[in-house]
Amino acid sequence: MVTVGTGSSAARSAGQDIELTDVSSAAEVNRVDLSALTLSGFQASDLGTPREVAAGFELMDRAISHELTTISQSLGQTDTDVLRAGEIFVIEGRLPEGAVHSELFRLAMQRCANAEQTPTSRMSALLQVGLEWFDAAKGPAINLANIVGRGGLIIMISKLAQHFATLRIKEAMDADSPEAWSVAATATIGAASILIGAIRDECNEAGTFASRFGRGCMLALLLAAYMTARSCKAPGLFPAMAGVTLYTLIRDFLNTCFPMRDNAGPVTASGTGATAIMYGVVQSLLPLAGQFIPPSHDEGYRLLPDLMRAGLDTSGLVLDDIVFMLCRECRLFNPSSFPDPESMQERVALEVRAGARRPTLTHLLNSFFGIAGLRLSAGHVFTLSLGALMTSLDEAGVEDKRFYLSFAILVLAVMVYLPLVLGTLSRPQPAPALPE
Repeated sequence: MVTVGTGSSAARSAGQDIELTDVSSAAEVNRVDLSALTLSGFQASDLGTPREVAAGFELMDRAISHELTTISQSLGQTDTDVLRAGEIFVIEGRLPEGAVHSELFRLAMQRCANAEQTPTSRMSALLQVGLEWFDAAKGPAINLANIVGRGGLIIMISKLAQHFATLRIKEAMDADSPEAWSVAATATIGAASILIGAIRDECNEAGTFASRFGRGCMLALLLAAYMTARSCKAPGLFPAMAGVTLYTLIRDFLNTCFPMRDNAGPVTASGTGATAIMYGVVQSLLPLAGQFIPPSHDEGYRLLPDLMRAGLDTSGLVLDDIVFMLCRECRLFNPSSFPDPESMQERVALEVRAGARRPTLTHLLNSFFGIAGLRLSAGHVFTLSLGALMTSLDEAGVEDKRFYLSFAILVLAVMVYLPLVLGTLSRPQPAPALPE
């Protein structure tokens, strides 16, 4: 037994019978009176001869020094600057000039201003402030992990299924067979889903002006795109439309199985408009990046190009989810949620959580006749419009179509985004509680 002082126990070391008392800080440990130590069952000779003890400490010091040197040499420039700033603060006791994260050192200096100025006290204050910073960043990091993890996985699986199905349908179809009937039949799936969803909302008294307007706009866009593609006689549309249909059905089924709940603010017109513009810009840039991905069907099917293409599409759609949620939380786009400074202080931190459930028939019907029908029609609008554009450019003899394609995607993305969001704004229901 090794006992320090005569007060109550303050700490117990696991696996050893060592008791420390009346020690409230690291600074007090340095002032412990060694004469107060009482030892029982311990012989100094058990450690070896003085020479062996000295050799052991020397070896331990060399091993630690070697590891610290290796770590220091592997640091980047930013980490090296932070390390140097930390040494200036802890050892020299002054604030480093122009240091990265200078606010961290300033708060640490304020924390230890009333304590005895020692390297130990400054290190303790720096660690405490750093841990507080990490704790403050924990919430946004968890939110981001839920959004990226759930959305990325669902979209990746759906995109792979879409690419594979589109390729197989192209191979199975006869080049000379008419496909007008199949294109029309596929396009009616989204339109029928929208109409049935609108009827269900009206029967349940859940329809709103926004949902009616959004669904009407989406149907108008789908009809215009179909008539344009038919007048241009765009070929090869059915495989792409079938792939979009399969992608949408798989994605929304997985969304139903793995719902995401959040306590973000309500949807606003300004926030939706800003997100729509961002969505259009990102979607118009994705084809330019996709040109560097090799085709997946040359010399047999290859999975890696489809994985790369699905990852590229996934990044754009996940970014859309993040920006849309941030716009709902932003005071600039949602001033009604922050009417005064006091409400901003009382505002609950944003929480985003992904969960899993066994979907019921009601869940599946609400999804298929709600967001799934709108998303399916939006995908068909893209496919039909871009098919008509490419056919027109080929007939005009345009060789470099990248600018026209990117601009068309930008315009289409903004046009379909607003109806896509507005069409889902049925009469609000009580939000489910967030999981702990």
